[in-house]
Amino acid sequence: MTFWKIGEKPNEVEIEKVLDGCKVDFRISRLRKWLGGTILALDEKSLNATGDACQYAVLDTVAQTITYKKLDENLKWIEKCDDVSAYNNEIFCIALKRDSLGISLWVDNDESDMIEHPEWPKSYMGNRNFILYGKMLRINGNIHSVDFEKRKIIRQYETYLLSVSRPEFQNESGEIVSYK
Repeated sequence: MTFWKIGEKPNEVEIEKVLDGCKVDFRISRLRKWLGGTILALDEKSLNATGDACQYAVLDTVAQTITYKKLDENLKWIEKCDDVSAYNNEIFCIALKRDSLGISLWVDNDESDMIEHPEWPKSYMGNRNFILYGKMLRINGNIHSVDFEKRKIIRQYETYLLSVSRPEFQNESGEIVSYK
């Protein structure tokens, strides 16, 4: 694996792969901040894997290991998450609210906040493109923020992500802001 800090050159590091309680690893597509200074590694469907398949992995850059695992009883609840991350040793989960057109914020398996958008059609919510970018939350094209201390989603209806490949946003007055 290659790691680097902004302003520095990439550093190639040999990472030992460990399978702990599962036999089939997965291709990593997401990395998130995790507990104890480690990094959570997932793919799009790994949390719901069954049988001998691993459900998540923990990257420890200090020990230079990546450990693939099944969810234990303490983490089983994150199967419902569309995205998950940790902050101050608490686990934050974003999940589609099944009984409405909304998104729930879960903290350590307690629902702490929920936002609904009645104007969102079911097909829009069906895309399931809910991503945590640090303290920012992308719900399809809408950008919101998450206040981890207050355990709240801060609604920001006026911001829309127009393009992922070229970050371009449109505010409620129609102005387009882009970053190159």
